[in-house]
Amino acid sequence: MFDSQPFTHKFVRLGEFRYHYVEEGPQGGEPLLLVHGFPDLWYGWRHQIRFLAQRGYRVYAIDTLGYGQSDSPAAVEHYALKNLASHLVAFIDHLQLDKVTLLGHDCVSTPYLPLNTTHDTHEKIVAETPEFAYQLKFAEQATTAKMNRKPNVVLGNVARTGRLDQQELDYYLAQYARSGFQGPLNYYRTTAFNHRDESRFAASFSSKDSRGPATTTTTTNASASASASADAVAQAASASTLDASLPCAHIITTRDKILTPALAHHGPRYIRKLLVREIDADHFVLSEKPDEINALLANILEHFILPNARSHPSSSSPSTTKKPIMALL
Repeated sequence: MFDSQPFTHKFVRLGEFRYHYVEEGPQGGEPLLLVHGFPDLWYGWRHQIRFLAQRGYRVYAIDTLGYGQSDSPAAVEHYALKNLASHLVAFIDHLQLDKVTLLGHDCVSTPYLPLNTTHDTHEKIVAETPEFAYQLKFAEQATTAKMNRKPNVVLGNVARTGRLDQQELDYYLAQYARSGFQGPLNYYRTTAFNHRDESRFAASFSSKDSRGPATTTTTTNASASASASADAVAQAASASTLDASLPCAHIITTRDKILTPALAHHGPRYIRKLLVREIDADHFVLSEKPDEINALLANILEHFILPNARSHPSSSSPSTTKKPIMALL
């Protein structure tokens, strides 16, 4: 059992919301930012935080918006990908870091999504990826009340597959007693907002072509999509493409029934410098097999991510000086 108290807990205001995070490791150590998925917390990284800090890394593990001791706004739009990404950028600014290695678990381990100006409904997503059928239920507002009534059912799955003891499960239950499942489930209700943001991004290239510098648009989803020509979408997609020199790694858990190994096959199409490794584990590998995953992370960081990071080109442009270096799980 890992008691949360010995960890260094801090809070920071990012935009209009207060975030909770844990910080460990020597000042000046290579910075690592650890981000969790559903229905986890910063605590899901507890076995890795100490291990990585002892190896000289400066480790930051955050409760993302809606989780744990971070604020949990009710409005769905706050959980759109653009907003969440801006919060992480603000967090890196707060830490005064120029570069950071990101370690993500669950769906947050996707470093790049190709620009998409069509609205992918949950029905369309499930039709293409049947493993994501659970997202149809998660998107329903009624699911929040059901999970709030029986949090031990949802978190019991974490306990079983992650091999938690009762004290560890009790910590999760205590954290979910704070704000419940509204915030965490809101992540699955943002498809329309994400579509709006991507359409506006693509439309800004049409504005740039016809009126000079791109300006913020207030068009509706439909008009933004209509105004984004094929050329503008192509330009926007090019502008949002992941830096080809950015080193990334993906650790696949072979027994995960939702994020199956087959879903990772398209990664090399979008991430050129991608290292793929496998581990015989279920979804909650961080607690199921901490020693094995720690050894794998240490090897990837020290022999792939950081050596490539040292040769990663820097930029004098203020808008691009923060170059994330990604190790993904």
